[in-house]
Amino acid sequence: APFVFEVRDLWPQQIVDLGVLTNARLIRFLKWLEHFLYRKARAIVTVAEATRQELISRGIPPGKVHTVTNAIALDVFCPKPRMGDMRYRYGWGERTLVMYIGTHGLSQGLETVLDAALELREHRDIHFVFVGSGAEREKLMQYASERDLTNVEFIPSQPRQDMPDFYSAADICLVPLKRRDVFLTNIPSKMFEIMACARPIVLGVEGQARHVLEEAGAGIAVPPEDASALAASILRLMEDPDACARFGESGRRYVELHCNRARKAQDLLEILQRL
Repeated sequence: APFVFEVRDLWPQQIVDLGVLTNARLIRFLKWLEHFLYRKARAIVTVAEATRQELISRGIPPGKVHTVTNAIALDVFCPKPRMGDMRYRYGWGERTLVMYIGTHGLSQGLETVLDAALELREHRDIHFVFVGSGAEREKLMQYASERDLTNVEFIPSQPRQDMPDFYSAADICLVPLKRRDVFLTNIPSKMFEIMACARPIVLGVEGQARHVLEEAGAGIAVPPEDASALAASILRLMEDPDACARFGESGRRYVELHCNRARKAQDLLEILQRL
């Protein structure tokens, strides 16, 4: 049967760049398998144009590789009041909430966020919230505990239907990744959820993700793994609520224009029909 190969991350390159995989023989086998699947697929669909260009540079015929970017359920992820259920449930009150929602893994480099929290610990009205789970969560909690970061809170994974309420409670949303070449082609999907909820982003990713952020006018980009730049951007946004509102409104407009789920489904359907 013909099959379509959807590529969201470049494997095995990502785990090689992160140092997780070092066995040369296994790396060669996985790269052979990757290219075998590319050759055998009737079509390849990427979620970022930078990924498409990377595959073309490896010799994949351009007509075989398509880009269908991430979509968002705009009726689910939508702007809601800041002082909603979550601020009352967790007792956050009027504090400035800096929120990270997602996987606590090797790729995200969340120690940088904790280092930024350490730099900002004297600002009692700034509170960092991590929502999610992952391989690094326990290590991050220990890291925060050892540094007595009372301005940091960890919340385990929550039902997906609650995510818009968490985003809406946030004043600033974080999207970090480690500084690795493989992430130049990544667009973290949480960016679109945050923009749909009209919240400002501080992005610690270069490449395609930064291009999307700047095109959308949805926040501030900082160098990956730069805690001081992250802390400075958080302070800047905390002191300029008008800028936060503008970033949020611009992000919402962007996803309404570019991330409509029905339109993206139609794009994918057209690719399948041509096969």
